[in-house]
Amino acid sequence: MKTVAIVSTTGGAGRSTLTAELASLLASRKHQVLAVECDPRNVLGFHFGMRDIPSEGLGAFLHDASATAWARTGQRSADGVLFIPWGDSTELGAIERLASNWLARQLERVDLPPRGVVLVD
Repeated sequence: MKTVAIVSTTGGAGRSTLTAELASLLASRKHQVLAVECDPRNVLGFHFGMRDIPSEGLGAFLHDASATAWARTGQRSADGVLFIPWGDSTELGAIERLASNWLARQLERVDLPPRGVVLVD
């Protein structure tokens, strides 16, 4: 499994668009793809057809050490990309917890095949 993080220090740089397009391209080439939204604005999900911001998502489960807590919020796009939305959490300090390797430890638990790809937006 490969993990690719698409990062930018400024909003509006095209990070979510690039992540969504890359995810769809990889899925069309028969890779299993997991796209993870790390932006409280939930832009990535809208690229995949999400109509409303879900109440639960990665942001709501940062305090929960269990892999299944955040994994159950996954949604599948029409082109086969599995994505985890951020959700409606605006908890202060959530992004800092992501930086403390919480996300890396959780992604290690994901059962993707060797050709699988995780994209982090």
